[in-house]
Amino acid sequence: MLSLAKASEEGRIYTCTASLLLSAFMIEAYLNHLGSLRNKEWEKIERKIPKLEKYKIFLEAVNIPFDQNRQQHKSLLDLFKFRDSMAHSKTTTDIIDTQLETQLPMSIIPSTAWQKFATLENAEQVSDDSIILIRELHQANGYKKDPFTSAGRGVYFR
Repeated sequence: MLSLAKASEEGRIYTCTASLLLSAFMIEAYLNHLGSLRNKEWEKIERKIPKLEKYKIFLEAVNIPFDQNRQQHKSLLDLFKFRDSMAHSKTTTDIIDTQLETQLPMSIIPSTAWQKFATLENAEQVSDDSIILIRELHQANGYKKDPFTSAGRGVYFR
């Protein structure tokens, strides 16, 4: 989705939104993967632990401090806030007091928080930062192989 967002301005808000959400899902999936490697009971407890708390638990276990001023941690906070706003959307009513011309340019339509966040710059930054955070946790937990070199394993039947 990030490649599509880079390739075309048309529909970019949607490809950026998809890229951001996929980055959030990637981190969540990795945290659950790491949890299952570290704890045989993970499937029973993982739904009770918020995403950010999972991340902080894993950091603490390998003596890495959570620093909300660190670029990657700031990206993670922003990403989870964005992800939650998209997953748990609420109806809002906005009162707009402005003079309109007959042709309504899109630039004067107020943007919501998610629309302001769904930019190409943010999608690129969050994607890069997410990969850094996953690799850091992976290596700090003693796993040598790059977590992005395998698409997984499976059994396929015809």
